[in-house]
Amino acid sequence: MLIQQARCDLGLPPLLGGAVSDQLQRRTRGTVLYERNDRATHYEPRGTRLIPEITLGNNWRFLNAPSHAEIRLVAREGHLAADPTPTFTTRGSHLPSLTVLSGPMADVQRQVEAYYRIKRGLYVLRKNGKNYVGQTKEFGTRGRIHGATGADFVLFAFPDEQQMVCSDALSVAESFVIISLGEILKLQNGNLGHDALPQTHELREGAALALAFMAALTRWAHEHQGSGDDFLCWRTDVQGLQAAYLSLNAYTAQP
Repeated sequence: MLIQQARCDLGLPPLLGGAVSDQLQRRTRGTVLYERNDRATHYEPRGTRLIPEITLGNNWRFLNAPSHAEIRLVAREGHLAADPTPTFTTRGSHLPSLTVLSGPMADVQRQVEAYYRIKRGLYVLRKNGKNYVGQTKEFGTRGRIHGATGADFVLFAFPDEQQMVCSDALSVAESFVIISLGEILKLQNGNLGHDALPQTHELREGAALALAFMAALTRWAHEHQGSGDDFLCWRTDVQGLQAAYLSLNAYTAQP
């Protein structure tokens, strides 16, 4: 967004063909690029090149995962409070409010063990220059495993409601998060998560949780820009991706 706006201010045409606008808007419903080709922007390594994976466009994960415009919109209009409990709330009543814990792995693990032992949620961690997406109902145990293999920072979020999210919906949410974040971040995940086509209610609940989680993560990253070592490991094959995404602007691709 920032790159395109700068070019517009200079009287230059927008960048096309592999530009940051293509990367963010390929799955943004209502844009020109989406109308031309609604296939998700996902690339697989083939030797020294990144080749679009055509078959992924017909996958239920891509067809139902939140678009990047939705993620940035919810992030911009949501509220990330620090006190008394770190909480992300949104304007959409269908989206869950989330408790958001972030920091060094050992610190978040201690918080969970002390106050949130049985909470089911999603997390993104940083390890060896890449991110990893996961879901868990035992973060204390999972945190120790990841910490032992080099994970140094994590963001863990879970719904505030007393009734925990069901395991199947949580797995669906994890799949959606892997798909969407894999388009903008360097992920370590070796698979796409939940394989079976979910039931309608699981799909709906999982999509809502995934959208709220990614919006909370995006809002957190937006508010912590320039605060030192970056938590999110952005893909470098598209220049300007981090600045454009964290602007939280729902940019519409030009013809």
